[in-house]
Amino acid sequence: MKASLTLNPSEISRTKARIQKQFHGLRQPVQAAMAERYREIVLGNLGIAGLDRPYAWPPLSNRSKVGRAYIQKVGRTYATLLETGALARAIKMDKATSDHAEVYQSNDGAPYATEVQIGNPAKHLPPRLAFPMNPDGSARPWTYGQIKAAAERAVEAKL
Repeated sequence: MKASLTLNPSEISRTKARIQKQFHGLRQPVQAAMAERYREIVLGNLGIAGLDRPYAWPPLSNRSKVGRAYIQKVGRTYATLLETGALARAIKMDKATSDHAEVYQSNDGAPYATEVQIGNPAKHLPPRLAFPMNPDGSARPWTYGQIKAAAERAVEAKL
């Protein structure tokens, strides 16, 4: 038995254009899903242990009177960044476009937010990085997998 199929080139072109339009429409929701998952991981890194920190945070410093008073106030020597919620509120996500989405930290409402990330030796404040990045700026492997999975779920939800 032999079968023959003839495809109309104009129909192929219309189908190709429809598929390209469908995929272009996925770009913004995928960007938004990836950024939201990244933001969730950053927020999770503010807690006691963190989800995917670049390195373990040092304990609270007792080398200064201010440090000792803070340890006494909070009743612990381990660091978290959740005391008031200001740092969590400082983690922002812009409105995703089809080309990009951004998760960033703002100093609005938490003027010390950047200082916490980069540290301040004069105040005996070591850096406590919450953004799960390698030194070259790339996402850490676990975080990368989480972001990729968020993108895949976004595509599946839209198709």
